[in-house]
Order: sequence, then C-alpha cells, then structure tokens
Amino acid sequence: MKGNKGGIEVNFGVNDGVGGIPSLETFADIDLREIPIKETDGAFYKLMTLEQYYKVYSCSLQDSYRSDKSGHKDQNKIDILKKAVNRTV
Repeated sequence: MKGNKGGIEVNFGVNDGVGGIPSLETFADIDLREIPIKETDGAFYKLMTLEQYYKVYSCSLQDSYRSDKSGHKDQNKIDILKKAVNRTV
C-alpha cells in the first residue's frame, strides 16, 4: 500500500507469512525482532537498516515476476544500498 502527502511517499507491506505476501522472515531471512524501532513525535514504527533493505531487494531481484516488472529499478537500488552499506562498515 502506498501513501503520498506533501511529496513524501510511504510504503506499507503486510508480513503475516500466510497467503499472498510472504513475511520478511520467509522472503529475505530477516528476523522481525531485529528491525529497529524508531519514534517520531510519539509515533513508533519499525525501520529496516541499510543491510536489511539490501537483503530484501537482493531477494526481490531473484523473483521472476518482480525482475521482469522492476528489475532495473531494483538493481539500481541494490547498487546504491551496497555502496552505502560499505561506507558504514
């Protein structure tokens, strides 16, 4: 699900692991308990690390449907994330 307000785009995903959308644990081997919890103006949310995003996009690129639809975009994101992760290590 996408939302856009004031030029800021936010994406939400379902991670119940049942049915259509697999959980992050199943899809990208990410433990949901390891996603950092952030707080902004009293709102609490989970925000993946650069390493976690890298894992998700790397797995997404292996999905044939997504690869056909968004492969070049995902590869661009992977390249950017890889550089960013290497800078933080």
